Amino acid sequence: METKYLAIEEAFRFIHECEQRDVFIYGVERFICNGGVSMPDLDDVAGFSSLSSQEVEKSIASARSFLALYGRENQECFKIVIRKS
Repeated sequence: METKYLAIEEAFRFIHECEQRDVFIYGVERFICNGGVSMPDLDDVAGFSSLSSQEVEKSIASARSFLALYGRENQECFKIVIRKS
């Protein structure tokens, strides 16, 4: 499952919810969202599918570390891919 476009604060809240529900995060994608147009930033994609799906804590920590690199641009948005329950 993939989220809608999330502002960085929403993305951090979503990751917190995943942690509370023990949900594995497969990856995080960064986009530049401007005037209804979303352009993927192909250099800023983090994938965690190489982790075992039992390594929920590592996927959560990795997603947080990835997001911590960003948040300085107003036009940033993110999509988070999770394991569907």
